[in-house]
Amino acid sequence: MSATIKLPVDCAGAKLHRPVGYSYCVGFLSVTDDIKRRITDGDGATLIKRQAISYGMRTPRGDGIARVLAGLTSFDEVLRSTPDDFEIV
Repeated sequence: MSATIKLPVDCAGAKLHRPVGYSYCVGFLSVTDDIKRRITDGDGATLIKRQAISYGMRTPRGDGIARVLAGLTSFDEVLRSTPDDFEIV
């Protein structure tokens, strides 16, 4: 897989704090029977998040990285605007 990762620039080519336009990095949780059971059993958010990711949920950070690879935003912007996912590894 190959991708061109772009830095945000203004018309003159100077680096900006954020790219022009807005994009949202989101994660959606589909509540399956397994997820529902984990919620009602009182499992912690990390366990529920791990289960959801195993079912294909993309975290806000993961969604942002996909947008970087698609050339829609910068990696710096994704790091700045999304929470770390390190606790789910």
